[in-house]
Amino acid sequence: MKAGIPVNENLRLEHELWQKNQELERITEAQRRIISIIAHDVRSPLSSIVSLFQLYRNRMIDPDRVNNFLNVSTAQLHCTMALLENLVEWGKIQVQSPSLASNLLSLKELVDGVFTELTVQASLKNNRLVNETSDSVRLYMDEHIVRFMLRNLVTNANKFTEEGRITVDGFNFEKKVIIRVADTGIGMPARMVERLFLNKDKYSRRGTQNESGSGLGLILIREFVDKAGGSIKVQSIEGRGSSFIIELPLN
Repeated sequence: MKAGIPVNENLRLEHELWQKNQELERITEAQRRIISIIAHDVRSPLSSIVSLFQLYRNRMIDPDRVNNFLNVSTAQLHCTMALLENLVEWGKIQVQSPSLASNLLSLKELVDGVFTELTVQASLKNNRLVNETSDSVRLYMDEHIVRFMLRNLVTNANKFTEEGRITVDGFNFEKKVIIRVADTGIGMPARMVERLFLNKDKYSRRGTQNESGSGLGLILIREFVDKAGGSIKVQSIEGRGSSFIIELPLN
């Protein structure tokens, strides 16, 4: 203990120093993970796109395969854009820990808006987007966050589904808003479901057309849902599809 400093004051200073060290470690870890993701999950698909364009420029791609080449490039660009959006949101949470604004929202209108954004991506894989959300469902939450969660879940479903159906269903149950995003895709084994939301054990796999991903989207969704006082769970059968179910407080 330093001379001349009361015991209580010394303890307070030590506690403040410990808190600042913890915050510094958290921010440093966030920066390390962002750099790691950029180095692998962003650079890799961009490198693939550059390689494809070089092949096309050098006339090494058969003219009959040009449409396939464009579809592959478009899918990779969509995945990269989604990843960058996730990185921005995740960085905000890790560094700023923003609070969520509450607004009265129509869930069905939000789902329609997200479907409009993702129509092209779904059509590239011949997937049908179906909105079965009740007209009466309202929830109090930040609109940007709800759109983010819906966009990530539908994009994820599209990633693992081909020539199938992606359905969003929303309804009220026991003072809660239930949001379910279901697909008829390839599903997941039980061991993968158990690891989906582990922050320190980020788990990802490639989609049906070799789309890449970082696993950040689901981690972000869990953090947003937790902050709103809700919960998220997954039901999946390998070879038959998956359902992501979010429960949020009605108010």
